[in-house]
Amino acid sequence: MLKNDKIRLVFDGWNEGMMKVSASMMLREKTSLDLKEAKDIVDRILEDEVVMIDVSSKERADEILMKARQLGLRCHLEKGDGGGSGLKY
Repeated sequence: MLKNDKIRLVFDGWNEGMMKVSASMMLREKTSLDLKEAKDIVDRILEDEVVMIDVSSKERADEILMKARQLGLRCHLEKGDGGGSGLKY
């Protein structure tokens, strides 16, 4: 369960031309994920799996959201308890 001050990033797909390596590197740089975890997340997104990541600040979530969209990932933000479990960092 999320506290109300947590923000959840929901990755729910990808667009043609998505930059897989850049997306993995971005997730690694902007989160506490290691390279293998970041690559696994991107692979899951490419397999049309919905992936959720819990972020502690709105500023960090907005930063990741903007960059992820530039790299071809489809994503949005949820605030508070969106249900389900997300990766926390």
